[in-house]
Amino acid sequence: NINISDTKTLDQHVRANGADWFAGGSYLAVRLTRMNIETWDRSALREQEQVFGRNKGEGAPLSGGSEFTKPDFEAKNAVGETAIPKDSHFALAHPDRHGGAKILRRAFNYSNGTDRVGHIDAGLLFISYQKDLETQFVPIQRMLANNDRMNEYVKVVGSAAYACPPGLKPGQYWGHELFS
Repeated sequence: NINISDTKTLDQHVRANGADWFAGGSYLAVRLTRMNIETWDRSALREQEQVFGRNKGEGAPLSGGSEFTKPDFEAKNAVGETAIPKDSHFALAHPDRHGGAKILRRAFNYSNGTDRVGHIDAGLLFISYQKDLETQFVPIQRMLANNDRMNEYVKVVGSAAYACPPGLKPGQYWGHELFS
């Protein structure tokens, strides 16, 4: 994920360029993903970690280190397999797989009780900001849709995209650049 205090990276990957009304703005992608909690909870810890490509306890890449350690996608585990499975969520979404494209992302858990047949209605509201949906968000999502081990446990139930204008300067109002 992008560090929000790294303005150079934000300018490169999140804030739109140009001299028009949208300069400095960003595109927001939103996805509501329902998780098949019953199936996930019956999965062994090792399976869950293989699906994500990270250690569940501290978030470290399965290649070793801590949460913020750079992953080694070629590292092998004790039985000679790739430590981070190539079809894990982490490996497929990583910037190395997408020409260095990064997104500013946030995820929020949701729980709506149970559905009409008694299954848990819970999952993740995922949002991401990027300067270009077509070159950043879309390729990542296509890779995940076609190959992600996580797909066995989740179903996208809603999605949307929004154009978010840049922040305001003193004396401006939303849409100031658009309507002036």
